[in-house]
Amino acid sequence: PGPRLGRPATMPFIGRAQSALAAAAAIDPAAFDTRPEAVVRCGARILRELVEAATLRPARDAPPDAALARAWQLAPPAADLVRRVLVLCADHELNVSSFTARCAASAGASPYGAVIAALAALEGPKHGGASARAEAMLAALRRERSLRPALAARLQRGERIDGFGHPLYPDGDPRATAMFEWLRASYPRARELRFVLEGARAATAVTGEHANLDFARASVARVLRLPAVAPLM
Repeated sequence: PGPRLGRPATMPFIGRAQSALAAAAAIDPAAFDTRPEAVVRCGARILRELVEAATLRPARDAPPDAALARAWQLAPPAADLVRRVLVLCADHELNVSSFTARCAASAGASPYGAVIAALAALEGPKHGGASARAEAMLAALRRERSLRPALAARLQRGERIDGFGHPLYPDGDPRATAMFEWLRASYPRARELRFVLEGARAATAVTGEHANLDFARASVARVLRLPAVAPLM
C-alpha cells in the first residue's frame, strides 16, 4: 500500500479512496480553506490520494496518467490512451458525480468532502458503476460462441445489456466513438478489440442503442489488460 493509505488491497477502490480522503482531510489544516488558490492546491493533494488509492503505490509528484501508467506498467501507446480517456471523462463536467460535488461544495463542504460525495455517486450502478457491470457482461460474453443470441437471452431473463444508450446522445455517445477510434488506431489487430467491437455491434442490433461511455471504458480496460479498478477511472 501507499505510504499513508494503509488500506487493504481487498477493499474496493471507492472505499479505499473515500477512506484515504477522509483521513487526509482530518490532518490537513487547510482542508476548509476555500480561497481559489488554496482549493487548487488541495485539488492536487486529492488527485494524489486518488491515484494512490487506485494503484496502492506512492504517486509522488507525477501527473495522474503518468502515475497510473507507471503502476500498471503500460507501454507508451497504452499510457497515451489512458491519458486521453482521463481527459475525455474529465471534460464532461456535468455528469452525476460532478454535479454531486458541486452540490456538496455549495453547502460549504471541504474539497475532500465534495469529492467523497462525488465518489459515492460515481459508485452507483446507474453512473460509474455501470462500467463495472459492462465489464462483467463482457466477461460473461467472452465464454459464448455467438454473441447476438447470448445478448437476446439476457433480455429474455430480464437482465440489462449494460453500456448502451444515453439520453443525451441518442445517435451515439461521441466519447465512446472517440475511444473506439483510438483503440483501432493503436491496436488494429488485437483479438480483444475485435471481440468488444463485435459485442457492440451485436448489442446495437438487439437493443437498437449505441455503445456509451461505460461500455467504451470497459472495452479500453479489456484491450489494454488494465486492473479491475480501471473502468472507474
